[in-house]
Amino acid sequence: MTVTWLTSHDLGAATDTPVFQVTRAPSPVSAHGLRLVGELDLASAPLLTAAGLVLAGEGELLSGLDVPIDLSELSFLDSSGLTALNDVAVQLTRAGATGVTLTQATRPVLLLLTLASAAGHIGPGIDCAQLTTPAGPACAGSQ
Repeated sequence: MTVTWLTSHDLGAATDTPVFQVTRAPSPVSAHGLRLVGELDLASAPLLTAAGLVLAGEGELLSGLDVPIDLSELSFLDSSGLTALNDVAVQLTRAGATGVTLTQATRPVLLLLTLASAAGHIGPGIDCAQLTTPAGPACAGSQ
């Protein structure tokens, strides 16, 4: 079952279509996955941080688990969004998870993650080894 937790409408967005959504999306490997849809930027980053806090509140249920974050429908990511991803990884590891695994990034998001990894801006709780480019892995480091 997929449950949408928060959308950009929750921030008072005036558009008919939400610019960003954080959806609870269990995966085959974890019941605690997230799916990000739309644009993760300065305006929407607080939604991801809030969803991370809610998920981190599940503490014991996360113990020893990796939390997948599906980026297949994320069309845009900026430095504020990257900071929010790093913050969520910290929240979840403090709650007992082993970290987060980024999966299925779109091309624009993959480009930013590749550059951020090369510059050392991917936090230690984030595993992006599943993300690949034609030249190889998108991220140099992982958890």
